Amino acid sequence: MGNSLYAMNHHELYSKLLVCAREQYSLFTNTDSEEHEKDFNRLSAEWDVLCAQIEQANQEYGIPDHTDAALVEKMEQIAMVLSMTERELNDSVSEAGGNLKNVKEQKLLMNAYYGFDRRGHNSLYFDEKK
Repeated sequence: MGNSLYAMNHHELYSKLLVCAREQYSLFTNTDSEEHEKDFNRLSAEWDVLCAQIEQANQEYGIPDHTDAALVEKMEQIAMVLSMTERELNDSVSEAGGNLKNVKEQKLLMNAYYGFDRRGHNSLYFDEKK
């Protein structure tokens, strides 16, 4: 009875973890990240709670049986979604880095041509009286 209860509990927890991972990926790829930062943070907190519950279940009932094909499949799906999310995140960071570099280059050009970075150094020119 204990093992079957554990198996159901474990399957349920990993199913919730998979749903959470998919929602994070969907939120990250289909929407503006600034608009849904609270949702992403909520999902991250939910992820942490689920991981803690899985860890607690592992301590109470032991590590799950690796011959449980359905559970292994859920774990593999979670790993795949996390991998896809990581790729999207890396692409986003690279894009943000490129945008930041462009802004810095534009600022450098503006400062070089128009002297926006010079404070208190105004050149004064005087003509010689003849």
